[in-house]
Amino acid sequence: MRKLVKVFLIAVFFVGFAPVIFAQIAMQLASSQRTYMLYEPIRLVLRLRNDTGRPLVFGLNEEIRAEVYFEVQDRNYKRMDKFPLKPLVINKGKVVFPGQMVDLAVDLNKLYHFDSPGVYRLHAFIKHPQIKDTFKSNDIRFDISRGNVYWSREIGLPENYLKINNEKVSSEKSRFYRIKTMVDTPNKFFYCVVEDSQKVYQIIRIGQVYGVEMPQMSVDMAGVLHILMPHGAKLYKYYQVDIDGAMAQEVKYYKSTKISPQLITDSNGKVAIGGGEAAIPNVDYIVETPTYYVQ
Repeated sequence: MRKLVKVFLIAVFFVGFAPVIFAQIAMQLASSQRTYMLYEPIRLVLRLRNDTGRPLVFGLNEEIRAEVYFEVQDRNYKRMDKFPLKPLVINKGKVVFPGQMVDLAVDLNKLYHFDSPGVYRLHAFIKHPQIKDTFKSNDIRFDISRGNVYWSREIGLPENYLKINNEKVSSEKSRFYRIKTMVDTPNKFFYCVVEDSQKVYQIIRIGQVYGVEMPQMSVDMAGVLHILMPHGAKLYKYYQVDIDGAMAQEVKYYKSTKISPQLITDSNGKVAIGGGEAAIPNVDYIVETPTYYVQ
């Protein structure tokens, strides 16, 4: 018997309890990347098109609840087992008219544990009590990589942090900031990883490799990692990440003037940006949005 992970889409037909129909629900599955760093969130989009000929509403009626299943194969073509999952209501109250499409965001890490690098393949199914057939999406594949360490720094955890967070942290007394590289064809990317020997606290894709200019890293007196990441010609992204992997502030953009921006550390251990000036959104740079790949 197939072992499938269920994500519950609770649906009712707009006109009430209709008889079983024989039309389709078209499905298209897409991934935001072709390659992911190990433990990086794997975000997918499942696009549904209502070809039933009737308006469709996602609601709470148990008797006509639609079910979406994801089936994943690992690098050895072995079907992966699910782990416990609570029913998930998506787009509650959303009306999808005939021919209309709706995109459903899926965080695959909440359904499966991906703890090994390699190639994975998956597709989705949808079924509904009022539709005779079960419909299958396209197949997609993605790679999971460990990446390569470009830079690493071990940071001791402050005593007051250990006392306050005694029940929340592992037995480790230090953490590692690591900058890793990974190829997501056709480009190479930098990642910031915050981890210890027992747990990964954060993974952030900080930017693409542009030319020969590499990111600058510095840790301040409070243990916050500062990253100045090249983001194209004369443009830079500035990150601040703390020991829990949280962003100490929003990502800022800087541009070169006569002097390129640099990370500067003073005698007290404070880190700041020297040179350049703040970049203007939609003038000096375009706000990034994810691209999803259909295979």
